[in-house]
Amino acid sequence: MLPRGSWLIIGGFVMALAAGSPTEAASPWLGQWIWHPGDDVKTAVFRKTFDVRRTPAEARIALTADDRYAFYLNGKLVDESDRWQSIEVYNVEQYLRIGRNVIAVRATNDGGHAGLLVEGSVTYGPTEFTPILSDETWKVEHREAPGWADPGTDDSAWANAKVIARPPGGPWGEIFHPQTLPALFAPIEHL
Repeated sequence: MLPRGSWLIIGGFVMALAAGSPTEAASPWLGQWIWHPGDDVKTAVFRKTFDVRRTPAEARIALTADDRYAFYLNGKLVDESDRWQSIEVYNVEQYLRIGRNVIAVRATNDGGHAGLLVEGSVTYGPTEFTPILSDETWKVEHREAPGWADPGTDDSAWANAKVIARPPGGPWGEIFHPQTLPALFAPIEHL
């Protein structure tokens, strides 16, 4: 499954047809900076569920949050970081299970602009993967309730995240982009 958007196959190559500003169109990022829709929220907890169909060949997630975060997968703490200007890349195969999974992040901003940026994938083969991208489909809450990072938590009443910008847009500008998604521009076949 390819991420949302328009795709074109020319001469055996897959190309993304980007919308938005020329800067965003040139960006390698598919994940977007997101935050709680409330203006004065300093700490927000985010959740995104996704399915794992079988044992993946690889699963990597890159993320950062302005100013700091705690990153959980299926209720288990993966890492905490306050290096918001650096993208941390995590190999997360050992945290996954077949079926429903949940990525959860507690992000705190001490002042100024607030944002969370996530991009990754669960990869089964060269052309079969599930992207994990921060966007408006993530659930967000302004308080940390017991069990908020656990897979069984009901987040249906939580708000949807607000998209701020896709890098390099927004106040953060250019940020290093690690390769976490399979190469989308590799030849599918030579005609």
